[in-house]
Amino acid sequence: MKFTNQVAIVTAAAGAGIGQATARALAAEGATLVISDKHEKRTNEVAENIHRIYHVPTLPVICDVTDIQQIEEMVRRTVDNYGQIDILVNNAGFDVFKPLLDMEFSDIDKVININLMGMIYITRAVLPWMVRRKSGRIVNLSSIAAYSPDSGDSSSYAAAKAAVQAFTRSLAREVGQYGIRVNAIAPSVTINPFLEKQMPAHSISEITGKMPLGLLKPEDQAKAILFLLSDDAALISGATLNVTAGY
Repeated sequence: MKFTNQVAIVTAAAGAGIGQATARALAAEGATLVISDKHEKRTNEVAENIHRIYHVPTLPVICDVTDIQQIEEMVRRTVDNYGQIDILVNNAGFDVFKPLLDMEFSDIDKVININLMGMIYITRAVLPWMVRRKSGRIVNLSSIAAYSPDSGDSSSYAAAKAAVQAFTRSLAREVGQYGIRVNAIAPSVTINPFLEKQMPAHSISEITGKMPLGLLKPEDQAKAILFLLSDDAALISGATLNVTAGY
């Protein structure tokens, strides 16, 4: 059990995607879980299900990653309940899959705020508790869109996900002195019900057709995230791991 006695916050963990798969993988390895999401009913159901299956403490917390007050409340509740924060997985993401000319300014703000600013806000709120313990591991979700202009994502999303990698590298340098590691993964299209509703079918088909190792599932990304969180990656920080099935 690699993560026994460790407390992990996973954002956007109540959907049927990478966040929930990562939360379940952490629970299977003994972690105490904070299931963070903005959808109340789903968040409570996922937390209860993980607790029932894996017999680890789980705390459902309703949190919009763009709302600083909600973020601070999530951190407060985590510390009040468990006294520590060891792991943060910044998984929340959003895109509108439109060219810039077709996007409203409100669309652009939402894409940047969820993918980049929310991640920065949450990391800022969590860091003091990791610094206090001289230990911590953070994994941020970037995307292959940061490299590939034909990925079907909007240019605003690509810009935000490229910024995630720059933030990861810079923060790793800042906090390494406190024993805190910061890494990222850059997934290619990872099939889940939410993505299939949001992303145009032709874009999914175009990308998956360029993935020689086959389709990616959320569980595949979770395995990469757990590697970066584990002691097996003890000397890896500031890195972005591409998990793309060869895309």
